[in-house]
Amino acid sequence: MIKKLKLILSDKIILRSFQSFLILSGLFILVLIWKWPVLPAQLPLFYSLPRSEEVLGSPYALLILPFLSLIIFSVHLIFAMRIFEREKLTSRILIVCAVIVEIILLLSFLKIIFLIS
Repeated sequence: MIKKLKLILSDKIILRSFQSFLILSGLFILVLIWKWPVLPAQLPLFYSLPRSEEVLGSPYALLILPFLSLIIFSVHLIFAMRIFEREKLTSRILIVCAVIVEIILLLSFLKIIFLIS
C-alpha cells in the first residue's frame, strides 16, 4: 500500500492535489478551532428540511462536513491507487474531483460558520 502511495504521489498533478487537500483540511481545522467557542447551541444546518426545529443541529453536527470530505478523498485515493498503473488519467480525475468536492464542502462550512457567528 505504501509503495502504491509513493507511486501515485510521483505524479505531479496528483501530488499537487494531495497538497491542496492537506491545506484545505488544515483550513477546516483552523476555522473550527477559531470559531468553536462562539458557536451557539443550535445551528441551522439542515436547510432541506421544512422550517421547524428539525433544521437546527448541534455544533457537533457541523463536523459532518470535514469528515465527509476526508472520507470522499480517502475513497478516491484508494481507487486511484488501485488503477494508477493502468489508467493514469482516471486516477488524476478521481483525485482532482475529490479536491473539488472538498472545496465545495469547505465553502459550505465557511458559509454556515460565518453566517451564525
